[in-house]
Amino acid sequence: MKIVGIYQLYLGYVLPRLNEGEEAGQIGIDAGDFRAWVRPKALGDPLFPEDIDVTLSSMQISIARADGSEGKLDFAVESTCLDRVQVVLEWEVDPDAFDVDEEFQRSLDRVTIMADYYLDHLRFVANSPFVKRIDRSWRTQDDRFVINVPYSCTWFNGDDRSSLGVFGPGVNGVAKSNSIRSPETGVADLAALETSLGTALPPPLHRSLIIDAEEHLHGTVLREAVLSMASACEIAAHLLIARNGGERDGTIAPVLSRRNVPFAQRYYDDLPSAVAARSLRTEDAESFDLVQEMYGQRNWLMHRGAFKDDFLDLGWRDQHRRVHSWLVAARTAVSWIDTI
Repeated sequence: MKIVGIYQLYLGYVLPRLNEGEEAGQIGIDAGDFRAWVRPKALGDPLFPEDIDVTLSSMQISIARADGSEGKLDFAVESTCLDRVQVVLEWEVDPDAFDVDEEFQRSLDRVTIMADYYLDHLRFVANSPFVKRIDRSWRTQDDRFVINVPYSCTWFNGDDRSSLGVFGPGVNGVAKSNSIRSPETGVADLAALETSLGTALPPPLHRSLIIDAEEHLHGTVLREAVLSMASACEIAAHLLIARNGGERDGTIAPVLSRRNVPFAQRYYDDLPSAVAARSLRTEDAESFDLVQEMYGQRNWLMHRGAFKDDFLDLGWRDQHRRVHSWLVAARTAVSWIDTI
């Protein structure tokens, strides 16, 4: 059975206009197991084109503190929508093994990837840093992706264009308000905060980059996540060098002068072995190997502008799981080398 899904993804900013807004700039993409057509709203198009979108625009959101303390946020979904991107998705399913929720989640992955592909190129061509990808989050605790913008979808039978009433009795569409991250941000130790404030300096850059990497990962920005964690590991290693006499120190210079030595081996095995008779490879081999793997991907990003093929061949969720394993290892490595 062939399914045709029409998805409207709403944006909190206005897209750069093509040919003064008269041309929407549709692009068709054949990905093998599905086809997609991406088209932004043209100047004369309605912002909310169908009944389901009008229904979406009328939704109201209210957020309150769980502990009952002061502070509350109320807004209409319509107030967050300034523009939209339409993605028409077409794919085949086995009617004898058809799971609506599974296909719906798979379709959302495909739709956001296709929309992001279009937006990335529009951002580049327009030279506009204000063009953003579809905001969505990856939740490590349950391995779920959540779209953080309002969206609607309607499904049709691709063979005869009849409605597919699979979302409820006779219902062939879904409208979702924008998901919102919890306003709660965790807890912190007061003594640790006072100690940090007492330094009269900004927080350590390498530790801050690890936090940035986690933010990028949850925001599904994997390239920036890897570059941030790799930079954190590199800075932490150079701080160890500075604490032990600098690059010209007689113990350190031979380590740095060796050619063709992988990053983790040089900075998390050879260097700490030379200055403190310690090694991450010996003390935590799994983290060591993951840092080595992560930094190899960093090198491809820096020198070739893309991840290695073995990473790109992974599925979307597997990519996030892998980057998460690198993040855990990078945090461990940075914390470890800071103690030397």
